[in-house]
Amino acid sequence: MITINKVGNQLHSISVESLSNGQDTTISSAKGISIDEAKSKILTSARMFEAGSSINILNKPGNVGIVIDDKSKKLAEVLEKLEKHGGEKLDNGEYKYKVIFNNSVISIKELFDKQFGQMSQDSDQIGRQPLNSKESINKWLVAQLKSATGDLNHSGMLTKIKALSVFGTTVWQLMNPPEGNNGSVSQRAKQYSMSVELNKATLAEFVLSDICSFSSATRGKETFSHLFSEFSAKTRTKTFDDPLTRARSERMPMVENDRGGYEVVNGEYEDANTYGLGFGQVIQKVHEGNPQQQLKLDAALNGNKNINGIKRENAPIQDLNRPYMMSEDEMKSIPNSYQSLGLDKEIKKHSLNHGTGINRWQPFGMYAADSASRGVPFAGAQSGGTCDILLASTLLSGKSLYSNENDVIPLTIGIAAFMNYGGYHTFNEVIPIGEAMSKNKPFVPSNRTESNRADLYERVQGHAKKFLPPQTEQGITKYHLAHSDIVAEVKRQHPSVSLELTNEDILFNKVGS
Repeated sequence: MITINKVGNQLHSISVESLSNGQDTTISSAKGISIDEAKSKILTSARMFEAGSSINILNKPGNVGIVIDDKSKKLAEVLEKLEKHGGEKLDNGEYKYKVIFNNSVISIKELFDKQFGQMSQDSDQIGRQPLNSKESINKWLVAQLKSATGDLNHSGMLTKIKALSVFGTTVWQLMNPPEGNNGSVSQRAKQYSMSVELNKATLAEFVLSDICSFSSATRGKETFSHLFSEFSAKTRTKTFDDPLTRARSERMPMVENDRGGYEVVNGEYEDANTYGLGFGQVIQKVHEGNPQQQLKLDAALNGNKNINGIKRENAPIQDLNRPYMMSEDEMKSIPNSYQSLGLDKEIKKHSLNHGTGINRWQPFGMYAADSASRGVPFAGAQSGGTCDILLASTLLSGKSLYSNENDVIPLTIGIAAFMNYGGYHTFNEVIPIGEAMSKNKPFVPSNRTESNRADLYERVQGHAKKFLPPQTEQGITKYHLAHSDIVAEVKRQHPSVSLELTNEDILFNKVGS
């Protein structure tokens, strides 16, 4: 029996009844997920498999790069249009192309300038503008988006995927604005509806018109509405952000103290959507009575440009120059099978100081708990960033990508490698989303669906065979063999270990109000 304990609609903990003594054992809470020694070894090996596979994908992307290039060139055209006309004003001084973002009216250019500012030289984001670049961020980014992937190293892939993510995130936020706090319920609903309609019109009639086959004003709004509605109904559905499956909280930030060390802030958890930061419980404020600590937190976050890179309590990765998800202890004990494939050397070769997603989030929902049970890693729960990139790619295509495996799976493989590089999300938090889209099926955030029960890494190999160059596919196969050997050895040492999910009954239990 699995018992899910809730406080209101929020997950409190998950417990499992022990077969030996009938007592409940807590396997998941806001403090994290409980993992035994055998599963820990398998999860460590799986992280190494995913890192090695991602390195191969980013270094020689083949068709993945071609598809990403196509979407990136469209985005470059959008950015050029925004730069040239997005800040125009009418005779009365109002912006010609405006949106409502976080309950404030601003020009569409100002908004996207702000959003793409997170790719500036002083941010912690992967794919950001390099320090030696003398160009404006917009000019640099447009040039990168127009360049063929074959002319770039893996950093070019990271830049393109990050840019698509920023664009998709911004569109999603414009179409899902936070409700205001002022006025009656009906007044707030009216304001919400007005924001959505204004934002939809600006996106369809100016941002995406002409470039993405959003031809006339009326037809453009119809096309946009259809594509966005389809995406909301099939991929980023209401169940996607169900707190029972996706529950996660930020690790508490740390700031410098007066003694030259660091202290944990007395932070206040708030809904990330309030700040346009996606899903989860985030720390943007400290509790009242410590204004000095608030100033230090604001400086550390740097307008949220460094939200992934600031020091956090109990962060698993200390070396922020090292990509991927392995901790210091895991890197010190890389098995010979992975060393012979050059994993440690490749990781060092692609080092970049960056904010590491796995240091930021503590996922503890059902999706992460089931992932651990199956021996596949988790880092931030099902990936909203993946949805943003797929949404951006859909709109930039000007047509539905559902059932379009030739576009969706290469995009998904590239996204998985990108997310893994930054330590943001694991393969199991990314790949099932794209697979569902490619089959024109709704994404269900559960490891227990029939489509997700098949072995994830065997599915990855199948995608690699179909969409990646032979050299890349062979590299992934070698990493998979290394992982399979380690799993087999762990099972020999621990005969009772299982990577199968049982069809246990689930009991919902309210533990508070």
